[in-house]
Amino acid sequence: MSGRARPGIRPARTVERADLEALRRRAGRAEGGPCDAAVSMLAIERGEILVSEEEGAIVGFARVAARDGYTELTALLVDPDLRGCGLGAALVEAAVHRARRQGLALVALARDPEARRFLQRCGLQEEGSAGTADEPTVRLSR
Repeated sequence: MSGRARPGIRPARTVERADLEALRRRAGRAEGGPCDAAVSMLAIERGEILVSEEEGAIVGFARVAARDGYTELTALLVDPDLRGCGLGAALVEAAVHRARRQGLALVALARDPEARRFLQRCGLQEEGSAGTADEPTVRLSR
């Protein structure tokens, strides 16, 4: 994040659901996808949504859900105008930190090769594959 202050990352508040929805739409993410599910009120109430905030505005979010024996990064979204500034990496680091505080590894499933490369740059290691032949998915963890 050269020249930028480190973003504030914290759990989302229920009153911010509309802001999360607006960010999802601005980023062009379709309804019904992982980012849509990430902004559900239940996920917010459970504390699963981490937001990146700059100057009072939500500029990114990640959903980090506890599973049986690991923590899963199920969605990651950054404002399209701010991509490449380190916000996504900061959200991944916050997710890793949360998982480690619980004594767990962070796991992510990536279908998109660009997402896989990004997660690898963030230090996640490829563990194997999941999914189907029609929808190949790579499992990464840290």
